[in-house]
Formats: sequence, C-alpha cells, structure tokens
Amino acid sequence: GMLFYSAGSINGYGYTFWIDELRFEKLGTLGNAMPFIKNGLDVSSSVFAGDTSLSIDGLGANYSLPNGFVQAVNVNKQFFNFTSSNTSVATTNGSVVAIVGSGTSVIKGSLAGNAATGSLTVNSRPLAPIPTLPANKVKSVFSDSYTNNPVEYYNGYWAPYQTTLGQDDININGNKMIKYTNLNFVGTEFQGTPINISTMTHFHVDILVDEALQSGAKIQVKLDNLLGSSGTFTLNAASVPAINNTGWISLDLPFNQFPGLNPATTNLKQIVFITDGTVKTIFVDNMYFHN
Repeated sequence: GMLFYSAGSINGYGYTFWIDELRFEKLGTLGNAMPFIKNGLDVSSSVFAGDTSLSIDGLGANYSLPNGFVQAVNVNKQFFNFTSSNTSVATTNGSVVAIVGSGTSVIKGSLAGNAATGSLTVNSRPLAPIPTLPANKVKSVFSDSYTNNPVEYYNGYWAPYQTTLGQDDININGNKMIKYTNLNFVGTEFQGTPINISTMTHFHVDILVDEALQSGAKIQVKLDNLLGSSGTFTLNAASVPAINNTGWISLDLPFNQFPGLNPATTNLKQIVFITDGTVKTIFVDNMYFHN
C-alpha cells in the first residue's frame, strides 16, 4: 500500500506503462528528515469548548538530497505523533484535535523522534451561559433553551449599504450561535409573526466581541416595531465595562434602557445590531424577552 498510481481516463481509455527495478534502498546519502506541521508555520485558532472540527494539516518533511537540493515530501498523518501542552483544554487523537475546555493549548508534532517545526495554538472560549428562566416567562428569538418565535431571517443582507456577513451558522454539538463578521449593521426580522412585548419587562442577549476594541468603540442594539416605536441601547466601555474582556457579556436590559420604545403598544418586528465601524466580529446567543 505504499505506492499509488492514478490517472483519469480519456474517452474511456487509460494508459499503459512499464516499471522495472522498483525497490526501496537505504543509501545513507539523505540528510536527516526535517518534519513540519501546518506547513512549518505557527498558527493560532480561536474556537469554543466542545468543538471537534479542528485538525492538523500541512504535514510533511524536508530531506537534503546528495546534490544539495532540499526536497519537501508529503508525509501521512499516521507517521506523526502529536502532543498538547494543556490536555484540559485540547486533546489529540491522531491529527484530530478535540476542544475539551476553556483556555490555551499549543499542539506540536514529531516524526520519528524529530520535533516538527510549526505549531497550532488553540485559544478556547466557553459557550454562552445557559439560560435558567422558566419558559413561561420568556418569548425567545434565538436560543437553544426555549422554543423560538418564527423569524424571516437573522441577517437580511440589506443592500446596498450593509457589509455584515453571517447568521445562525455555528453549531457546536447542538449548541447554535450567530457569528457576524465585517459588521456595520445587521437585522433579525419577524414581521410575519411580531412579538407582543407588552407583558415583558426586559430584553436579554449574550454577546462575545471577538477582538480587542479600539478606544470609544461601541455596539448599538435597536428594538423596532417598524411603525414609529423604536429604542436603542448603546453598548460600550462606559455602559458595560466588561466589554473589553473579550468574553461573553450577558445583557439583561429593562425596556427603559431603550429610549423611544413604547412596550405597551409595541408588537416588535426587528432587532438590529449597529456598530461604529471599528467592531468587526461578534458572536450572539440567547436573544429573548422576559418578565
């Protein structure tokens, strides 16, 4: 199983060729293998606890040939050994990396006892907190813990001015999240099934800002019934100091934090996130109203 020849057929025909004197030899003229992973680069990846999608690729080794040429060779992952610097954060099963906890771990490799260049640094964050309110006190828009109100979309891709990409496309073992990138503004809309919030008192959302914030950076959360009643809460270092910790921020906002919103007469139809252009990537989970 160590040799493999392959060619696509042309009009149903293949090829004929001859091989002779095919053998493995140890001539002693090759320099020591210089293995590498991740193509010899030190790579970082931000993930969430429970993620199993990471794998170590870019595997190979450089060999010095007798003529002085250095030849890069692909090496099967089964010949490598991999180690994790913190097994409470990440473990390895062959080239597959399992994220088992929060924190930082460095994944390295070796080939026949020779340490490989390149590494994978895993920065693992926890998932958003699990809500504990009883379902009869909640009207949910996006949460795995409750039955969600039907929505038309979590991103309307409002042309031509919106640049934001992403929607409910992150799933970690059944735990869904929304990831917005290249954020300027983005809306979740449910005009077909508006939410009567007259019996509710608060809006809740968990947000993770996936970058270090510039001074003065802000995110606005707007609640709108599209009929003249809307209110906006501004999230910044002044209103929520923990925003600079780059962890999950659980906002539990009474409606009086949204000036202009009249919850007594509002059948809500839209939730909008707006930035000043400096905040580019956020994760969102557990959007709901409650009393």
